[in-house]
Amino acid sequence: MSLVAFLAGEDHSDAPRTASPLIQTFAVSINDHMPHRVRQRLKAFAPRIIGTNDGLDEERARLLRQLLAEEVLARAPGQDTLQPAVPATGGFLNLRRLWRWFGKDAQHHLFEVALSSGDDRSMASEAARLIARRARNAVDAREQEWYWNAAIGVLDRLCDVGAQWRQAPGIPAERLAQLEALSAQHQDRGRRKEARSALDLLHW
Repeated sequence: MSLVAFLAGEDHSDAPRTASPLIQTFAVSINDHMPHRVRQRLKAFAPRIIGTNDGLDEERARLLRQLLAEEVLARAPGQDTLQPAVPATGGFLNLRRLWRWFGKDAQHHLFEVALSSGDDRSMASEAARLIARRARNAVDAREQEWYWNAAIGVLDRLCDVGAQWRQAPGIPAERLAQLEALSAQHQDRGRRKEARSALDLLHW
């Protein structure tokens, strides 16, 4: 999340003030489990995360539960015959659907605890871990890619909450100048260690 802080003009931080705590928790957790090639796709979300600390995390938590129940798990490869017979609307029914998915699987115990605790950030963290476990345990590369794409799709939808009321992020001019300078330095020095160190600031 240091890139978000950088673009927002904040001091270097892994917990930028501008970011939704729930988005931050989900994004950091999924980032920590993604392979490097997929992780690079998260950088594109940095400008969209600016300004999401807007008091709408309760709505984002409801959306996250809905996405898990109705899309990520219900539509996962190999799950066509396992969909629970629960209507697809309503927060309580979404919770019932999630409980149905996880109730008989000890691997999902931590997620069950997070769901029942009422702690939305814990739920977001365990949701990311759950998707990551599914990706790591995928039967083939295609299924694994499906789960990583699903995780990125979830982050995309979480960032959409409140977007219609947020102003486009104004990235400070001095930060843009720093980005340009770092890019030029990286091109000049190629892959030498000094260039990579200078670019550490741009890490997700």
